[in-house]
Amino acid sequence: LFNADTRASADNNVANRRLHLLGDPEMQVWTNKPETLSVSVSQPSILLGNQTDTITLSNLPVNVKALICIQKGTEVYTTQQVTGTGSTMKIPMSFTVDTPGAVNVTVTAHNYLPNEQTINANQTTAPNLYISTVDYSDGIVSGTGIGNGNGQNDAGETISLGLGIKNTGINQANGVTATLNSTSPYIQITGSQVSLGSIASGVTSSGIFSYKIDSLAPERRENDTIPVQFSLNIKDVNSVRKKTRCF
Repeated sequence: LFNADTRASADNNVANRRLHLLGDPEMQVWTNKPETLSVSVSQPSILLGNQTDTITLSNLPVNVKALICIQKGTEVYTTQQVTGTGSTMKIPMSFTVDTPGAVNVTVTAHNYLPNEQTINANQTTAPNLYISTVDYSDGIVSGTGIGNGNGQNDAGETISLGLGIKNTGINQANGVTATLNSTSPYIQITGSQVSLGSIASGVTSSGIFSYKIDSLAPERRENDTIPVQFSLNIKDVNSVRKKTRCF
């Protein structure tokens, strides 16, 4: 790309400006030689479930902003912006991880090289239940859905909601039940609870719920500032876990 651009222009400086200053509009332009951030995590190894890990920044100058991002595929994504104090900072961050593997921690700041750390998530001995699959049926797949059959949540439809509950813990979960709730005034839950029995390690058990969407419900998207929010309480004989999904 650079060679093609320089051939089109006799001035290499013009090509440099075009490729660097007119690139990603969200990319920060370095205004000084980039320095190295000093970052560490308090728990480089964690278990599945709800966790809080402390990120330590040791050399962030006063009033310099940094962004901390914790991410694992589409499963975990949380960020927090902090402002430097000139001294060591310890920032606790909470997140939920449901499958084993690497959790990425990235810290960025202006005129600093990105710092990348890894937290390893490991299986728990106890059962770990979470929502692994989601299927909306409005009359095209199966269940009690009533609608136009496009697989989306539309005003006036009755949705048959299929949720896959997977156990990623080592031990079997027994007496599993799941209850669907929503605080939205546009949602009427018509089938709120299912019994899933026992779920062995690595196994997914499916439950069918149902709800009706008000015919006057306004359009809402997953990343809307006021999304329609559902919560699913998953319970076995030993514990209760609450998983929330917005759409």
